[in-house]
Amino acid sequence: MVLERLSSEVLTRCAVALGMGLLPLALLSTGNSDVTTQTTWLSAALERGPVAGYVAVLDYPPGTTLVMWAVTSLLGLPLEHAVKLVSAGALVLGTFTIGRMVSGRAAVATVLVFAYPTVILGYTDSLSLTPLAVAVFSRHWATRLFAVVLLVSLKWTALILCPVFLAIWVADVRNKKRVGARLLLQDVLPAIGVVLAFLFTYGPRTLVNHLAVASSTTTSPSANAFNVHWLISWFWFDGAPYGSEVYDSISSLYRALFQILVAFLIVAVAVLAFRSARSDHHRLACLRTAVVAYFLFAAFSVHENHLFLAVALSIMVWGRGWERWTTTALPGAPYLLNLFLYYGPSGTQRPLYSLGNLALAVGLAVVACLIWAGARDLRLAFRQPRLTVEMRDAQR
Repeated sequence: MVLERLSSEVLTRCAVALGMGLLPLALLSTGNSDVTTQTTWLSAALERGPVAGYVAVLDYPPGTTLVMWAVTSLLGLPLEHAVKLVSAGALVLGTFTIGRMVSGRAAVATVLVFAYPTVILGYTDSLSLTPLAVAVFSRHWATRLFAVVLLVSLKWTALILCPVFLAIWVADVRNKKRVGARLLLQDVLPAIGVVLAFLFTYGPRTLVNHLAVASSTTTSPSANAFNVHWLISWFWFDGAPYGSEVYDSISSLYRALFQILVAFLIVAVAVLAFRSARSDHHRLACLRTAVVAYFLFAAFSVHENHLFLAVALSIMVWGRGWERWTTTALPGAPYLLNLFLYYGPSGTQRPLYSLGNLALAVGLAVVACLIWAGARDLRLAFRQPRLTVEMRDAQR
């Protein structure tokens, strides 16, 4: 392949240059409804400060608005374009980080795959690229756990990864020849410091309330996400429904059963990662499985862009040469298809509405692909020989 013949550094530079070249495109469209919401939150932060203005934020952790406020204030960005410009800039930074920590071809894939969601639609998920790469590939657990906390501060969905990261950390600690309280504290103190800083600054009650809104049982099980609930709702309500009045009729038992299923799956993946943390490939597969399980089965407000973390992890796996691009594309293609069918080429169209019953076939295909991908990752856990920490580090 051409990408494999070129040096990683050259590819990274090309990917960063491409990302910077895409920045003007952020000014050409207004994006989807998320941009309007984020702009409203940013406006409140600019007027009242990032702490007092956080009251206006509905269901996000404070990190996203804090980054938007800091960059907009520092660079003097126009409010109407700030969200998309900051997100596009984060895509460039994430592309560079992935190029340095993973590979040049992973950097190219990153900018190509996430250009449409970031530059055109205006999603802020790109802010998570750099901390995700650091959390996965840093050699030092103090840095990795610090990056995990930053991930959670940007999007609550990153909480899904926390049990798996914790299990991998415990497995690494267990494999060390010498373990003491001092070493453990060195690993966790930076992360604890960031958590305490957020709790002290914003208040634990405020943060818990925002998390409660995000996971409220009054929200839709599928908020435009092609998942199991989207399929069930197609038959239940004669076509995928929209609006809170429809979801009010869903019983609490229905939600509880799926929440228990998701909790069981994520805990099972974490236990598997702890008991058989074989290699970096397997560890990324466990992290990806947790995200896919959440996307498919969680019964509260799963949005169309919530596969982002799984797609980013897949790019990193492919970038290291551990999987073929066809396998890595399994979460990527459904992710982009889901976004395009709901928002079209500029963020304001709804191509899905013109598909009629064909939309059901699309939803079935997406769910089938994701279930297959998750099952494949779980099988991977039982097929690789056990590696010690020293052996794994020697492979890097």
